[in-house]
Amino acid sequence: LIFSERYSCPISGFQLQEIEPRIFSFNSPFGACPSCEGIGKESYFEPDLIVPDDRLSINDGAIAPWRRQTSRSFIETIKSVLKHYKCDIYTPFRDLPEKMKNILFYGSGQENINFVIGDASSREKVSQPFAGIIESMKQKLNNSEGIWLKEEWSKYQSQQICQTCQGSRLKKESLCVK
Repeated sequence: LIFSERYSCPISGFQLQEIEPRIFSFNSPFGACPSCEGIGKESYFEPDLIVPDDRLSINDGAIAPWRRQTSRSFIETIKSVLKHYKCDIYTPFRDLPEKMKNILFYGSGQENINFVIGDASSREKVSQPFAGIIESMKQKLNNSEGIWLKEEWSKYQSQQICQTCQGSRLKKESLCVK
């Protein structure tokens, strides 16, 4: 048997900070899981909530977070993606191929898509992968300091048990202590 006084494993290199009560509290930043911040659950964007009525086309407002907005850049981006994959903005969302729905939600991966960025006075062509609606919403939510956006977009989210701590709410280091 190998014992260590340094709170570390000499085989794997895993190291634990000094054992003290605060590392066993999910209310403390020293003990809380970094992914869920000690809540035990994570919020994620749910495709069925983003597109609640799949009978609508994208042109008719199938993508609920952008239904009321007249974001020209969003429409142009989606049009470019659909055009690249030979789909139509007027097709009901339910009739789009599954591959297309997947690309719209989760992005095109490494495949580049040609986009036209800018307004009528300065247009620029860019070729890059499409990040996807869900990744775009995550980025916008993370970069936003406004509470209204978090409240508004929470209706497009569901919760699941945290994948990092499996709902225990503690850091993996804290869970290693027996």
